[in-house]
Order: sequence, then structure tokens, then C-alpha cells
Amino acid sequence: MYVKRDYQNRFFREKRKPSVLRRFLLVLMVLIVAGGIAFWQQEMVLDMAYEVLGPEMTPTPLPGELAQNAQEMFWTGDLGGAAEIWERVITMRPDSVDYLYEYGMLLIDLDDGRNDYAERATDFALTILEINPNDPRGYALRARGLVWTGNASLARTVAQAGIDIDNDFAPLYAALSRAYIGEGDLARAQETGILAIEYGVGDVRSYWAYASSLAFSGARDAAIIEYERTINVNPAFLPPYFELANLYLAANRDQEAIDTYNRILGVQPSNARALLRQCQAYRKVGQFNQARGLCEDSVTSDPEYVPALFQLGQIRYSNSEFALADDVFQACVDLDSDNLECTYYLGLTQYYLAQSEYNTVCVAEGITTLDCNSINTCRVGWNLLQEALVMADARNNTDGDREIISTGLTAIQNDPACLGVSGVPAPTPVPEITPEATDAVTTSG
Repeated sequence: MYVKRDYQNRFFREKRKPSVLRRFLLVLMVLIVAGGIAFWQQEMVLDMAYEVLGPEMTPTPLPGELAQNAQEMFWTGDLGGAAEIWERVITMRPDSVDYLYEYGMLLIDLDDGRNDYAERATDFALTILEINPNDPRGYALRARGLVWTGNASLARTVAQAGIDIDNDFAPLYAALSRAYIGEGDLARAQETGILAIEYGVGDVRSYWAYASSLAFSGARDAAIIEYERTINVNPAFLPPYFELANLYLAANRDQEAIDTYNRILGVQPSNARALLRQCQAYRKVGQFNQARGLCEDSVTSDPEYVPALFQLGQIRYSNSEFALADDVFQACVDLDSDNLECTYYLGLTQYYLAQSEYNTVCVAEGITTLDCNSINTCRVGWNLLQEALVMADARNNTDGDREIISTGLTAIQNDPACLGVSGVPAPTPVPEITPEATDAVTTSG
């Protein structure tokens, strides 16, 4: 049978081969679309790749998965572990506003004055504002970071600018409340703290900011109630616990303070700060053996934690364990050469070591004073006390410190064990100076 084809009909026409230009444009469009999908849906593309390739392809955790893990660690109280995960997330997605904001806020939570976490968080905030100048999270993070770095005035300006953009974003009011605390405007600190809670129900940092505004205002009982409410919002979020325990101690609710520190240690058994604070609480109630052990644990947990070194040194000094006290005071000065208390306590400890050597060795064995090594030890103590006196004179509110230092210098000047160290021959008798007296005057650090 013969079929006549009508080549005017498109069905019967021969298919023409596409031109080179047409092919190029088609390929280019495919690449652009695929690239766009890969950029905007990276995690979806990788998930599909894993499904196709199967177990032979080793999966790498995706940013979204890691971020979820970090948030879970935050809610269980492991802020340090969460920070380590966020660091990986930011390395993978340095342009994500969501991730920059969450990590930045966590860094501020972890800032204890010994690191640059708040400054780094402020840098993240600037990156957010470069990406989107109208994102309130950039303003909130920057304002909070500025408060932590001591620039409350600029923090207030930044927070208010953010509120002008978004007037119901709770973290802006929390940061503004803290900025007012820094400026001493405590009435406005409370007002904005209340707004932070109203706009941020369930936001633990908003409750924390309001509780802090009450504490700084001297409304101790009201502050305690708000701190208790704060820790109920997130029982594993530890920073507010320290402030609550301090208020308990100030109200002589000592056992409640100790229990609060125990709750911290239940989440983080090696928290050096909590161990130190509990040491101080036990010392306050006269349980010195428990206090000593906790201070030793604090130093063991963090050998570079200066306040713990100072407190342990004080305990040993009070017990006339001068060789042991010398070790920790020396470590304290090595880590912080501007630490006034550690400097003059180290000087006093050197004096007592010299006095002990003079009495137990030189006098007992008939060694002349000028040949006794106690003079060299006295000289070290004298120089440290002189250095501390210069430091005290350059600071405010150091009358008690200067009194201790002057008493120590007088003792060295008049002690035969330190003959001529001060440039003046030593008469007798020696003025009375006791570890208990100096320990009672100084603060706990």
C-alpha cells in the first residue's frame, strides 16, 4: 500500500539539527538553573546525592543538621559544646544571618571577661548589618555585645535604632535594658526589661535582663523572684544561677546559695567558677574544710582562673601554710601582673617565709643575720609590697589594701630577720602582723 506524505505537514518534515549557538544557549541555561538550585538548596542537593550514591559516599553533617545539634546542646546546658558546633557551622556558612546571630548571642553568654567573645559577637553583628541593614537581629546582637564590652552609651543608641525598625523584637529591649543598667538609668532599665518579657515570652535572655535590672536597683527580693522565674524558663541555662546565688548570700540564705551552686555543678561538674563560688559560700558559713577542697577543685579544673588562685592562696595563708600559699600567689601574679591583692599577699608571704627561716634555721644554728638567707627573701617581699603600694595609690577605694601593705612594710623594716633590707637598721621589737588580720581586711576577689 502506498502512502503519500504531505511534506507541508510538520509531522512529515525532517527534523533539523539545532545550530551550535542554540546548543550553547541551552547548555548555558541548564548550568545557570542547576547552579542556582545548588546554591540556594545546597542541603537538598546533597541529601539527594547521598540517596543516589548510597553508603559508598561518606556523609558530612550539613549546616542545618549541625545547627539543630547546637541548639539541642544549648537547651541541655552545654554552652561550650554548642559553641564548638556553631564554629563549624559558621565556617561552612559564613553568610547566614540565622547562624551568625545564634552563635553571636551564645558567645556573649560565654564571655567571662577573660576572652574576646563579646567583641567577636559584635563583629558578627556588623556582618549581619552588611548583609541586611534592616535586620533587627544585627542591631540586637551588636547592642548586647557593646554592653558586654563596656560601651553602654553606644549600645543604647544601637538598640534604639533597631527598635525604630522593628518595635516588637524582644532581644532589642533586653539589650536596651542592659544598656540602661550600664548608664545607671535603673528606672528605664526596669521599664525596658518588662517590655523584653512582654515581647519575648519564653526568651530566657529577656527574663535574665529584667532580673538583672531589679538586682542592680537594689530590689533584692523582687530580683530573686525574677531570677527564679528566669531559670524556670530554661533550667539548664546557667549564667543567671550565679547572680541568683549571690543574692541568696547577700540575704543570708546561705544554704539556698549552696544548693544553687550544686544545681550548676549537676550540669557542669567541672565548672571552675561554680566551684569557687561554692568554696566562698562554705567559707562564709564557717565550713573551712569543705571550702578548701572546693577551691582546690576550682584551681584543678582551671589552673589559669585567677580568682580561684587568689581564694585558695588566702585560705592557705590564713592557715599559716606559707610555702603552699606562695605557690598559688606566685601563679596568680604570673597570670595577672596587675592583680593588686595577689601582689601584696605574695609579698607578705615572702616576709613570713623569711621570718620562719630566720627563727628556725639561722637563730637555731647560730648563723649571723647578715649571712642568713632570710634577708634575700625579705628583700623580695619588700619589693613586692612597694610595687603593690604604687598600684594601690593609682586606684580608688584601696584604703584597706594600703593599710595592709603599710603594716607589712613596717614589719619588714623592724624585723631582725630583714636587717637593713629597707635601708634602715632593724630595731626590736617587731610589730604584730598576723595572717588572720590581713585576711579579714581584704576582699575575696
